[in-house]
Amino acid sequence: MADILASLRSLMASQSPPLDALLVPSEDYHQSEYVSARDKRREFVCGFTGSAGLALITKNEARLWTDGRYFLQATQQLSGQWKLMRIGEDPPVDVWMSDNLQKEAAIGIDPWCVSVDTAQRWERAFAKKNQKLVQTSTNLVDEIWKNRPPAEINPAVDHPLEFAGRSVAEKLKALREKLSCEKARGIIITTLDEVAWLYNIRGSDVSYSPVVHAFAIVTLNSAFLYVDKRKVSSKVSSSLQANGIEVRQYGAVSSDAAMLASNQLDQATGVNSGQNGVCQNDTCDNDLIWVDPASCCYALFSKLDANKVLLQQSPLALAKALKNPVELDGLKNAHIRDGAAVVQYLVWLDKQMQEIYGASGYFLEGEVTSKKIQETMKLTEVSVSDKLEGFRASKEHFRGLSFPTISSVGPNAAIIHYSPQAKTCAELDPNSIYLFDSGAQYLDGTTDITRTVHFGKPSAHEKACYTSVLKGHIALGNARFPNGTNGYSLDILARIPLWRYGLDYRHGTGHGIGSYLNVHEGPHQISFRPQARNVPLQASMTVTDEPGYYEDGNFGIRLENVLVIKEADTEFNFGDKGYLSFEHITWAPYQIKLIDLSILTPEEIQWLNRYHSKCREILASYLDKNEMEWLKKATEPFKSVAAPAFLWRKSSRNQATSAPLCFSGTAYKGGVRAEIVRRN
Repeated sequence: MADILASLRSLMASQSPPLDALLVPSEDYHQSEYVSARDKRREFVCGFTGSAGLALITKNEARLWTDGRYFLQATQQLSGQWKLMRIGEDPPVDVWMSDNLQKEAAIGIDPWCVSVDTAQRWERAFAKKNQKLVQTSTNLVDEIWKNRPPAEINPAVDHPLEFAGRSVAEKLKALREKLSCEKARGIIITTLDEVAWLYNIRGSDVSYSPVVHAFAIVTLNSAFLYVDKRKVSSKVSSSLQANGIEVRQYGAVSSDAAMLASNQLDQATGVNSGQNGVCQNDTCDNDLIWVDPASCCYALFSKLDANKVLLQQSPLALAKALKNPVELDGLKNAHIRDGAAVVQYLVWLDKQMQEIYGASGYFLEGEVTSKKIQETMKLTEVSVSDKLEGFRASKEHFRGLSFPTISSVGPNAAIIHYSPQAKTCAELDPNSIYLFDSGAQYLDGTTDITRTVHFGKPSAHEKACYTSVLKGHIALGNARFPNGTNGYSLDILARIPLWRYGLDYRHGTGHGIGSYLNVHEGPHQISFRPQARNVPLQASMTVTDEPGYYEDGNFGIRLENVLVIKEADTEFNFGDKGYLSFEHITWAPYQIKLIDLSILTPEEIQWLNRYHSKCREILASYLDKNEMEWLKKATEPFKSVAAPAFLWRKSSRNQATSAPLCFSGTAYKGGVRAEIVRRN
């Protein structure tokens, strides 16, 4: 890392003007969350492998900003030359640069890797000290990255109508109507999943996301796809041409954006999509170019006349999030097959943990029977996640994983987005919690599920934490709310059971899911972050429900299902707003052994019993006799238990701890040891 920083600083000094600082974001030219290997520039310069983060290199400092999902991971991965800046706790990067860099400092960026919103925010922050944002002509990281992975030539493929549910012609017609309503004559589409969704194509340019590296420009009368033409087969080319879409080289988007700005693009190409166009003559008064400021790169924005740009969220973001009936059916079917794979995995893992490690297993809470384990028999976080992938791969329409599986034991489970590596990952431990967050890409849908289990004897504290997370998970999933409600308003429902004991988690509670697209999809979300206020939740959207709790150095707990938002059948309809509710489409059991029934209400227990009953019913046809017997045992109904009250009692012994919650035995509150006793 020292050589990398030295090389970058040397390049910074050689620029005109010389750079006082260089910003290296995580994103690629399309502002993607997950990027290809050759676009992992931030990871290359600092060694941090998380999906979110921003690196800043000055003449004598190196800092990394990342969010709460990655605090622990970044602490472990960054070398001593780097300082971690915790988003939400430390000053934002623009504030820090404005306050700490000298007057008239030059801060370099690759304008292709920074969004319009971000660049303009930085420019405003820099204005008070006459600091300036300098767009470098090349990416400085690329210049020193000697072994940068080459660009891959992966084929684009048609996404059949039987899975897409809407034709390209329908989507283009709806998009052009949006353009016309907003007095826009064209739109530049930069996000990979929006391009793939609009043109009904898929690819494999980014691991875990079935997208193609491509841009699109759509005008009132024509449409363009900018992609490496070697990726486009004659079959795909014919499909695109049939919808009036011209395929152009990937790099041509820059010059074409300039031509679009001067209203010369349609004339220069001679393409006129009569069957889809909404403006067939020269009388249209539309004069704006629509770009999404959160996703369009600054490089393309700079080609436009800023006075004639409509800076507004892409109309495709919401259109893509509102699933059509075919997509909803596909997602439900994909989650059923995926749930069967998860159950098969748990059956296998339960047996392995008992046979290899002498664990009491998924159902019993006995002590571990000591066994001498041969090296070849050991189970690791990676080897078991590979087994889970194998179960998924056997299912119809499987195309790969939807993100790197988070397979984490004990302390590693406290790393929210932990990514195990074969050479360094932990061995499974029957005395520790095991968390696995995983998903798959199927032709008919994308999946994402998290379960937390224990194959030994969980402590009362672990049970209490698990049950509090489960209560929040149930509360959010059972919510009913009026139309117009956003995810910011609902986020609290999943946290209240944890807040009651002074606990919380540092990530959002829910994100949208793509239809054989990105596993994280907007524009909506359920979160404490301000962005969650921007878009109300609407019927036919998908969203996850995934509260958690994490104790650094000890364990982590998360439970996650995918939900579909639907209209609610309420007795009344106050304000004639209409009300919404959630439908679970994820099917896998919650581990009863980890649940403290005394903390659950009768209504929560009834919900668990109903959910587990549906698991048995829905998954039965996908499981063999042995697997079904296991599932029946894992989903046995249980009765309500009277909930006790608890009393904190201080102890004279002081001891710091990160675990203030325990429903029996010993816990710590405010650094003071306490005994918890039941009130009769």
